[in-house]
Amino acid sequence: MDTDIIVIVPARRDSKRLPHKNKMLLHGVPLWENSVNIAKKAGIKNIIVSTNDEEILSTKVEGVMMLERSKQNATDEATTTDVIYEVIQFIEATGIKYKTIALLQPTSPLLEPHTLRHALHQFQDKSMRCLIAYNQQYKPCGAFYIFRYSEFAFYGNSIYGIDNSHIYILPPEQAIDVDELWDWRAAQDVKAGRVINPESFTRGL
Repeated sequence: MDTDIIVIVPARRDSKRLPHKNKMLLHGVPLWENSVNIAKKAGIKNIIVSTNDEEILSTKVEGVMMLERSKQNATDEATTTDVIYEVIQFIEATGIKYKTIALLQPTSPLLEPHTLRHALHQFQDKSMRCLIAYNQQYKPCGAFYIFRYSEFAFYGNSIYGIDNSHIYILPPEQAIDVDELWDWRAAQDVKAGRVINPESFTRGL
């Protein structure tokens, strides 16, 4: 995988609906670390976890940088764009440059590494500006956002302002977004193989 790619995993400590959801265990692995593993298995070597959680910050994961999130970006009012911009500012301060940024949300724990790898190849081969994961109802599901650094900077630091964004339709089970307890139970059932027809999950997709 291209070394010009960096993955950002946002893992804020607090959550109103599911407290500490980024640390909930799926088959014994915290959701934030699950996202890291997905990126690694997809062949990505550069990974940053943005968090204000002291436990996550103190965790040592080979090849992963833990970046302490600022207080202003650890609130409910902070946007995903704010978090990305903070990470980019940190990267720029180190003097390192990347062409492509991929944001992986821990709340999409069933994303497969081969799917991410395929999406990244598609993004590069077709010279896209932005590629966003959607569910089969053609709605953003939050699993990943892939975009050029130059596009993010040009469009006022917003992934949603990038013109001609492309969509990547995920299989139903990979598009599950853990936002409430129901979604979490659905993810557990799919992971454990207890679901015969993942398309039956319409809520949380």
